[in-house]
Amino acid sequence: MINQRRNFDPRFSLNNSQEEVEPQNSMTTLQSVSYERLKEMMTYNNETLLQQWHAAQHSQQAQTEYENQSYLNAPIQTQAPVQQRSPGVLEQGTPSKRAKVIHNTSMNNYVSVQSQHVQNDQIPDQFQQNSQHQTNIQQETYNNEQRKLSWNVLKYATSHELPPFIVKFEDEENLQRNRLPGAIHVKSLIQNDLLKAGIKFGGFSLIRPVGKRFKLYVNSRDDYHKLLVSDKWPENCGDKKIFILKPKFIPSQFSLVVRNVPQALPKDTVEREINYSITTATNLRILVSKYPKKTVDYRFDVPDLAEYKLALEQGVIGVGNVIRQVTEYIPANRVLYCSKCWLIGHRIRDCQEPLFKCRTCLNDLTPNQHHECSLKTKCAQCNNNHLSTAPTCPINQKYRDQLNYEVKQAITEGKIEATLVNNRPVVPSRNSSEYPLLNEVYKPTTSGWKINRNNQVLDDQNTDDVYRLIRTHQVNVENRINEMGKVLNGFLPAVVTFLETIVKCIAVPMADDDLVKQQIKEECKKQLDGVLKPILVISKSFMANFNDQISSDYDLHNGSVPGTLIGENNQQTRLTNTSRSKSLSEVPNT
Repeated sequence: MINQRRNFDPRFSLNNSQEEVEPQNSMTTLQSVSYERLKEMMTYNNETLLQQWHAAQHSQQAQTEYENQSYLNAPIQTQAPVQQRSPGVLEQGTPSKRAKVIHNTSMNNYVSVQSQHVQNDQIPDQFQQNSQHQTNIQQETYNNEQRKLSWNVLKYATSHELPPFIVKFEDEENLQRNRLPGAIHVKSLIQNDLLKAGIKFGGFSLIRPVGKRFKLYVNSRDDYHKLLVSDKWPENCGDKKIFILKPKFIPSQFSLVVRNVPQALPKDTVEREINYSITTATNLRILVSKYPKKTVDYRFDVPDLAEYKLALEQGVIGVGNVIRQVTEYIPANRVLYCSKCWLIGHRIRDCQEPLFKCRTCLNDLTPNQHHECSLKTKCAQCNNNHLSTAPTCPINQKYRDQLNYEVKQAITEGKIEATLVNNRPVVPSRNSSEYPLLNEVYKPTTSGWKINRNNQVLDDQNTDDVYRLIRTHQVNVENRINEMGKVLNGFLPAVVTFLETIVKCIAVPMADDDLVKQQIKEECKKQLDGVLKPILVISKSFMANFNDQISSDYDLHNGSVPGTLIGENNQQTRLTNTSRSKSLSEVPNT
């Protein structure tokens, strides 16, 4: 009857439970593990230790459920009323008589399970005690594993020095190296000769001998430009004649970037628009972005330092009928390639290849032998059909990502300095009506005088624009005056001719005495005044209205500029009209 019970296993009966029941828990082996062994195990990788810990916890939970299920499947006469926390304890905590009977018989199994719980509960405490030390060791190991590049590679990536000036001696093939002057002596002689020639610069920062030649370096961009355009270099160094080899390329310190140009705008159009603003701009190319954008950025070189500074100070140029931002170009991290084997990540002095290799085909370059390149490109990184320095190479891309990550980490830790190439942001104007500063409280002041709220500073360009606009209005007024003059010149002679005809043909023959003639003259004079006076009034009112319009448009309180330009024409017109009135008033006397 008992054996027919569902899910009952006779091995877990009370008679043979002590002999046959063996808890199938993988954590039972921890009972014999010492603290030293546990400490040795914790020195492994953190991920492996955590996996073992979670596996042990899972096994413990499975064993607990299995033991509880075995007690639930026991016979009714030996089963405790409530079997949730302990086989001999009620849910309310009061032991029953029935529980006391089975408590002693199953104590051994319960103690074994309870000891496993205690052992498993002590493991997190031991882990907590050594967590700080273990974390430090693992963090150091993790950093060493993550930092795969040397410090020399990281320093090279963030160094962007100006190209050197090379000192070459005459007939250097026949000179011996020990017969040449020292590098410090060469630097001192050339620097003193340049200063005596009137070139003011901060001196050379470094001189480095390379074979039978010397490389001179400067740190300042201004000094580099002065020496580059100067023709006052010395021709002799001591008793030997020298030649100065200047750089033939434009360094990145003379590059600018125009931002957010639409992709639909052709490159030729962009280059033409940039040359309209910066005449010496050259070598325009697109900056490749890692992320998709609707616009592109163009990099270009400006060899003229004065124009470079003016463009950078202005901060914007017009491209495609829209103002575009212009910023200084910050070069990317430099990738170190070996020019001997063309592998990535080391220098020539650290290269283990015995011979130099061709950059294109990677064949060995035998000394004193002519090399005929097959022109079949081959990559030293992945052996594909592209150059070893191609940015499309997957190994180069992965290396650059790793380089950027480690450089950023080193900069964050303060072990290397970030790349700065005299970056000077454009300071916005402090016009309170446009964008006031956030750290200042704007307090408007009331004034009894009229204050112009437009705080725009009038420079030479704005003044030229004002005078150009005034001159345009002046030309328009002169054209209108000339048109009115043409109308008057065509209208007044006809009126005068008509009046002369009336006087000569009708009025004079009819008048017999002088009194009648005098009355006719007076009447003709009144008629002429009635015709000319309205014309003069219209001209004066037109000039007054135009001067008022100019004054209101430009807010020139003194009115000197438009008054000077228009007053002369007004006075000339007034004199012309007066002379015409005088001449016309004398017509009847003819």
